[in-house]
Amino acid sequence: MDAFGLSCALVNETLHSVVPALAVLYWVLFVPRFHLSLRHCVFWLVYPLCYLFATLWRGSASDFYLYWFINVSELGYERVLLNSMMLVGGFLVLMSVFLVINHRREDLRVPDPDVESDDVSDAG
Repeated sequence: MDAFGLSCALVNETLHSVVPALAVLYWVLFVPRFHLSLRHCVFWLVYPLCYLFATLWRGSASDFYLYWFINVSELGYERVLLNSMMLVGGFLVLMSVFLVINHRREDLRVPDPDVESDDVSDAG
């Protein structure tokens, strides 16, 4: 492997493995607990789904697909749809894991807006 291939492999591995692991570690260690619901997290799927559709559209126009698992030319639409559904399912599993981790964290500095306070405020 030449130097260019090695540097590409290093960048690819860093981008797809190291950076996400560091982002999760940063979130667990340094971000205060905040309240999430599944309803809010569903919006996290907007970007990946838009990216998927844009990639499929670009691939159909140029016959070049960025990822092997959505290459319609080689796999066909049925297999690409199955692969895409598995990818979305993986995102849903990750969202669920993040929800569980976030709700079990002990940092309660941020009040939950969905839970009514027991404090009676003086309206005046």
